Amino acid sequence: MKKRLVEIHRAMVVMMVMAIASALLVSCGDDDEINYDNLNYYAVSFGVEGGSSPDLVDEMNLIKNTFYKELGIKEGESSFMLKGAVDKCDSRVLSCCRAAEVQLVGRLWSQRYVFVVNRLVTENGVNKEVLVFTFDTATK
Repeated sequence: MKKRLVEIHRAMVVMMVMAIASALLVSCGDDDEINYDNLNYYAVSFGVEGGSSPDLVDEMNLIKNTFYKELGIKEGESSFMLKGAVDKCDSRVLSCCRAAEVQLVGRLWSQRYVFVVNRLVTENGVNKEVLVFTFDTATK
């Protein structure tokens, strides 16, 4: 089981690195070729804090799949793009994530799970944390 947790952790780290690399590649592109106006790039990260449990993988998949479905993220991806004004896109992300949260409320979790959405490369050149959802053993 410990080996499986290490594999899961490695996979999550690889996904986060790929999302950041994708954002950097896009930001380094030739702006004359593609119109980047009103394109907002988002990356999600998901982690578990604490030990392990028999329900760990099932719970992680439930949370991840629920958020991914609401955000329209395809399996195997960890980032997405929305077109429009920043505030409207951020509001849409928040709305989708709140819909996912509603589906997950009322469960008792065996671990503490954290789901984060960041808007990549904001107007001032830094990533902005749009939201953080935490599910833990006390969440009902």
